[in-house]
Amino acid sequence: PYATLEASLLNNAIITTRAGGIEEIFTNQKECLLTDFGNEQQLADCFATLYNNKDLKINIAYNAKKVTSELFSLDMMETKMTIFQFYKKNINRNK
Repeated sequence: PYATLEASLLNNAIITTRAGGIEEIFTNQKECLLTDFGNEQQLADCFATLYNNKDLKINIAYNAKKVTSELFSLDMMETKMTIFQFYKKNINRNK
């Protein structure tokens, strides 16, 4: 979902399919609008929803950027790598 994450950091309201683990990051109607893969009517409805509801569009874009910034900040990534290295070191020590 890298393209989706990058788009969220550019303040875009996200419309995406339920694929690639995006539901582990974003919640439908809060940080994105989710559609089923191949459902053209659902996709068109999502575009219409954002086009006709500017406040929702702004809120989804804001919320998506906030979540992406929090989960994938440099500080967060450094913390995750430090934890990973700690566990890797201790697992190898116990072998």
